[in-house]
Amino acid sequence: SVAASIAVDWTWSDYVSSYTLTNTVIGLALALCGMMIGWFRPRNTVGVIFLIAGLGHLVSAALTPLSLLALEAGAPQTLTRLMAAVFLGAWWIGLPSLFMLALLLFPDGRLPSPRWRVVAWLIVAYAAFSVVLGVIDPLPTAPGEPAAISLFAAPTAPHAALGVINAIVSLAIVILVVGSLVLRYARGDERMRRQLLWLILAVLAMLVLNLQRWVTGDGPVLLLLSAGLLPIAIAIAIVRYQLLDIRVVLSRALLYGVLIGV
Repeated sequence: SVAASIAVDWTWSDYVSSYTLTNTVIGLALALCGMMIGWFRPRNTVGVIFLIAGLGHLVSAALTPLSLLALEAGAPQTLTRLMAAVFLGAWWIGLPSLFMLALLLFPDGRLPSPRWRVVAWLIVAYAAFSVVLGVIDPLPTAPGEPAAISLFAAPTAPHAALGVINAIVSLAIVILVVGSLVLRYARGDERMRRQLLWLILAVLAMLVLNLQRWVTGDGPVLLLLSAGLLPIAIAIAIVRYQLLDIRVVLSRALLYGVLIGV
């Protein structure tokens, strides 16, 4: 990603505005935290899921400048269009889908109960559907470049309707996953509650930093790097949940956050 960005003479602004930086940082956060979980807690499936999700973001981060480099070099159109297809589909397996599956399995790597298998399969199906939806997108990844259109683009597909279905399913998954975390907190022991508080702290930090984006639909791109706090908090919660007195940290964060807000 970095080498290709240098090769196409990108500026720092190009690297940021193309979301290549955010994909790189989020991908590294997921992959490295997955490696840490896998090393210290090899039976916890969250580590493997993080590795796969991280690779999705890193592949997209690499293909963004690589695709432009291939276009400038006059590479075969089949290759550039295949790169566009992989770029459009890869990042969907990260935060939008497999990360939600990791949250469903957090913190012990197991489902809250066998009844939640339906939700797990729903997330997997959503991940596959989202990847397909991205791959068949007829819009070029580089404006005005026919060679940057996905190799599997389907211009006649009802993309608007499929997008609405995708958004509805995504919202349902978020509600179900949040419900599973609330259930775990209500029924869990002191250790599990402390682990969940690490996640809550990271979510609050990300929401506050990106408040403008949630309200207006747009905001500073660099603040999206705060999404990397989520896998970091989860990795700490699984491996070293006693690193800090998380109850005190969270209560102080809420207190001072409200005071600063007022």
